[in-house]
Amino acid sequence: MRFVVRNRQIKYIYENISIGDNADYIATFDLDDEWVGLTVTVRFINGDKMVERVLEDNACVIPVEMLRKGKLRVGVYTAEMTTTPCEVWITESIKQYGGTTPAPSDDVYTQI
Repeated sequence: MRFVVRNRQIKYIYENISIGDNADYIATFDLDDEWVGLTVTVRFINGDKMVERVLEDNACVIPVEMLRKGKLRVGVYTAEMTTTPCEVWITESIKQYGGTTPAPSDDVYTQI
């Protein structure tokens, strides 16, 4: 997922559908000059849960627990300033759609 921050406003640059339960999504941030040299924290909010990550090289892994169906709110801040939040729609994965993984079915020999 790619985000652009200009004048303390953040925008999501839509590239692909974001599907829940994937632990390999990276958030990258194109920050304007006022953020240079500062420790920047990104805040992810989904429903009533919140997780924060410190950016390294203007990127971080999106915590998988934030990737649930619905709106993911994202923003960045430092000790001195903050952005508006932006919203990213997360599409449910097959694991979320189907509920928890069921126990395996008995094989034919067990059934007999």
